[in-house]
Amino acid sequence: TAFRESGVAHLMAVSGLHLSVWMFFLGGAIPDTGRFGKLKYFLLIFATLFIMLLSGVSESVKRAGFMSLVHLFGGIIGRKSDGLNSLGFAVFVMILYNPACVLSISLQLSFLSTLSILTLARLYMKGSRGFFGGTQINSPVRKVCRLCLDSFCISIAVLIFTCPVLISSFGGISTTSAWTNMALIPVTTPLLVLTGVYVLLAPVSFLSYPVGLIVNALANYVIAVARFFSSFQLGSYKYQGLS
Repeated sequence: TAFRESGVAHLMAVSGLHLSVWMFFLGGAIPDTGRFGKLKYFLLIFATLFIMLLSGVSESVKRAGFMSLVHLFGGIIGRKSDGLNSLGFAVFVMILYNPACVLSISLQLSFLSTLSILTLARLYMKGSRGFFGGTQINSPVRKVCRLCLDSFCISIAVLIFTCPVLISSFGGISTTSAWTNMALIPVTTPLLVLTGVYVLLAPVSFLSYPVGLIVNALANYVIAVARFFSSFQLGSYKYQGLS
């Protein structure tokens, strides 16, 4: 309830966000293999398909998975993929396979969220660069501030694009979602990866224990922030419609 009322229920649902985080992590973890560099792309394609199947292949996961596959196939043939084209191709393939998927709220929210990040959020983030006196950010404090401000810009853009679907489907929107996302998104990404590392290390207790302590601390922070923002009286706006 706290996650829903504070507008960050998407962090709890298995979605394209989780697949994207894991692919970003694996892309950096798997080293380039020199003259066999294309092997990395094939390994990531296998990982994408595995994560899609593991997560139950929901509509949002399929959207993110197809976008990832387009990007990876582009790397194999030496072509750089474009975000908007990849999004359009992913949705086209999904509709071609199952036209009824357009009625899925999960796909609608996933598509609109991704579209907002590729368009409006980029404009917001570009405009916010002036707060730091240019694009060069050297100090750790500035980097953290930059990350938080980017999260806020993305949250506002996503809220604007998804607002019609949220109101029509759920009867309201969270007025604190942008602030909650700004506080949680920088934390949930390492939390997700460290949780996966903890699961892998679980059989070896002396290795998994310190990772588990970090995971527990981050998880408690996420829960506390969600509860804090959900406690505001004006935390959500309900649209009553016209009688």
